[in-house]
Amino acid sequence: MQHYAISADGQRVVFVAVDDKGRSPVWQAALNGRSAPRQVATNDARNAYFGAGGYVVFMDEGTKIVYRVKEDGSELQKVVRIDSPLPLHSVSLAGCGKSKLGLGVQNIFV
Repeated sequence: MQHYAISADGQRVVFVAVDDKGRSPVWQAALNGRSAPRQVATNDARNAYFGAGGYVVFMDEGTKIVYRVKEDGSELQKVVRIDSPLPLHSVSLAGCGKSKLGLGVQNIFV
């Protein structure tokens, strides 16, 4: 497992894990173990976080594009391209239905 983040309610985890082909897709699982983890994005991700409105936010390792996708894997959307050498390191809710992306010294609102 490369990276994980726990939901604000403490019930779910979103994580990036390298598979047997060397890819690093984004997964989500219930922490109670009652259901199998499910893949929410096939992109090679570096890290992933829970965002506002039922979205998961992650940065594609190769393209440096930040995406958001619904927790069920639908509605994959490009958010922003990161031209900084610093990776996406956090996502925090900033009110008004927007997410604040922590990008090292950069902050971008989506």
